Amino acid sequence: MHPTQVYARESPTENASRNKTKSSDGNRWTPFPLDYSVTARPQTAPHAHPAFDPVKQRRLRIFAFISASFATAIVLGVAVANADADADSPPIDSPSTSASSSFLSSPISAVAWSQMRQVSKAREHLAVWVWGSATRQSQSSQQASAAEITPFTNLPLRHFAVANNAAAFAAIDIAGNLLLTIPDISPSIAFVTLANANLTHASFARNTLIAVSKSGVVFKLDLPKLNSELIKVNSSSYVAKPAGWLDYMSGTYTGPGILVDASSAISKIGFDKTVPSSENRIVSIATGDNHLLALSASGRVYSAALNNDADKFGQLGLGESSTITATLSHLLTPITTLKSIKIAQIAAGSAFSLARSVDGQNVYAWGDNRFGQLGTARKLKDIAYSSKPLKVSLISSSSEDWKCNWIAAGGSTAVMIVDSLNATEVFSVGMGQWGQLGIGNFIHVSNSPSKIAALSNKSEYSESTNTVVPIRIASVTLGATHAVAVMNSAAHAGGGSKEFGNDVFAWGANESGQLARVDRKKSNSAAPGWVQPVFQDNIDNNGVATDITAAPIDTTGNDTLHSPPKWDPKVIGRLQTAAPGKVLVNGVWGPRSLIVEQAFACAEGVTVLYSRIVG
Repeated sequence: MHPTQVYARESPTENASRNKTKSSDGNRWTPFPLDYSVTARPQTAPHAHPAFDPVKQRRLRIFAFISASFATAIVLGVAVANADADADSPPIDSPSTSASSSFLSSPISAVAWSQMRQVSKAREHLAVWVWGSATRQSQSSQQASAAEITPFTNLPLRHFAVANNAAAFAAIDIAGNLLLTIPDISPSIAFVTLANANLTHASFARNTLIAVSKSGVVFKLDLPKLNSELIKVNSSSYVAKPAGWLDYMSGTYTGPGILVDASSAISKIGFDKTVPSSENRIVSIATGDNHLLALSASGRVYSAALNNDADKFGQLGLGESSTITATLSHLLTPITTLKSIKIAQIAAGSAFSLARSVDGQNVYAWGDNRFGQLGTARKLKDIAYSSKPLKVSLISSSSEDWKCNWIAAGGSTAVMIVDSLNATEVFSVGMGQWGQLGIGNFIHVSNSPSKIAALSNKSEYSESTNTVVPIRIASVTLGATHAVAVMNSAAHAGGGSKEFGNDVFAWGANESGQLARVDRKKSNSAAPGWVQPVFQDNIDNNGVATDITAAPIDTTGNDTLHSPPKWDPKVIGRLQTAAPGKVLVNGVWGPRSLIVEQAFACAEGVTVLYSRIVG
């Protein structure tokens, strides 16, 4: 502590003498005495400036405050008016270089601007982007940067499917036509194999493509037979792309490709004779390697064999007495065990099946269980397979009522999303040898659902509601050994889906670059990580964003001009997908009724991002 200072009290004479002292120039008043041994004491002194008027200065301050408040009100009013006027307007392109220079002066602003540009460009340039095995013909065996599948450029799609190792791509366009691209035959041309069929979904199995129409008809395409027909096609019969939206909306458009007669490779899968006609409209399908699952509009689940291995592990769910015959392979048979349960969603792994009840309280699994993918949670010796549906042992940690709102399957792994009022949790079960469980460990077998911590119980501040809300998971898509999750983060941004997109995470095997890790590493990942953006921004020395666009697939192996950009430490941002919104095709904004979002399709060794119609 400091010692206490004791000051001598001044006499009245000393005080008067000190108050009369002058400065050295004899004109300016000073509070300090000439005798420096005397302690100075604060006194009321006049202001040094002769023009100072306290009343006048106070009036000036009040006037300045009122003027500033009035100007602020005008600016806010104009801003609100502009926001209302632009509520239904399309996304606006980036500002000029001079305007963006100061905006990009800090890393945070640069990242935010990069993400906004991704969403804007995704709506102005509809495309199908691919990471992984699809680029096996290029100089690099691994493709970490996105490549564009050019036959599908500027096409809003109902659905998209990819075969294992990118052996084939199937797209359903806005009119419901099936467009097929086979990289080994012609990677730059799409073959129109099912025209005017009004299809809604497509899914690949081993040597087979399954598609379902809006009326519920299920088609089966034999890929080996189809390939032999496509090889004979003359490329001079290529169909030009449409000029505008009327070509899309007319319903007679056959797609930008070659119309082929594939009737010899196409057949229909009907229903077992026991199924009444009132229950036979199929609305969704899922395929394993050798079997087919189908969901009817009434919530009934059916299965069908695609070859003689279709029920090797009981994945048809028909019980031990079922046999595979040539006739059965073309029939959808009801899974009687689930007859009294209304199902909302189905999914299929390589040799097992999943079904989610409408109320979200139960998930059922059957088929192969060699890696615990049925989620029985048995602590002793587990079963190798089950030919009848079993309940997955799924228990949320939330004390509130919870509901499973999403299931996904791929290879020998299953993922389930569970929502409660204040939280979202993601669970995985089955094989995790390549990290596809997403729990941080490379576990070969897991028969009890484990929580993916990186995606569970997350929350953020919502600018739209001014409250802290749980971060929901919009979807999870699985390949054979990897997974991609899309967050519902755009809903909480202040600008909504018009400016910002949804964050994306990927994990699992990365031998072909299918994870597109933002850190550019080629190793597998046992935990969810960010994905590289399709449209990448570089920050130059002046802090201005310079655009780097992804390159089309290199089909010659010698293309250096259009090769993907090299890694630059200044590359910023992470992938964000465009939430539902209006899109631009051939320079024209689509009709207000057509809403498009970006979605994923995965298969072994490959990840695909495409523009999907949602309304």
